[in-house]
Amino acid sequence: MKYTKKIQLLVGLLFFFPLVKGQNTTGYTGTRNYTAEKTYIEPTSQTGSSSAKTVSDIVYFDGFGLKWQEIQVGASPSGGADLILPHSYGTLGQVEKEYLPYIKNGNNGAFDADMFSPSHWSIYGTEEQNYAFT
Repeated sequence: MKYTKKIQLLVGLLFFFPLVKGQNTTGYTGTRNYTAEKTYIEPTSQTGSSSAKTVSDIVYFDGFGLKWQEIQVGASPSGGADLILPHSYGTLGQVEKEYLPYIKNGNNGAFDADMFSPSHWSIYGTEEQNYAFT
């Protein structure tokens, strides 16, 4: 009887743990390696106050620790879109191209898998311009 209770407890915990998730209440992509930084622009008296003005920066990394995307949440002039700066590396880990940043509406800090699409640089012209990357 004593062992039955312990076995039931262990089986119950085994089924419970996969349901538990970390504190990822943001829109960031949890399946990618990233660092998130929140900078408070003005002082506030309450911890975690949603009314405080903040700037959020997210940097996504590849498997080798190289920057893949830098995202400034809500940094567009209108305030509703994210400013995304993609990075491209060659086979030896050296910078292949340096891109200009682009904006994406409704992104909320999530990783943009379609970051090298020429349609993102339509703000710089009608086609893939030479100055969109070096």
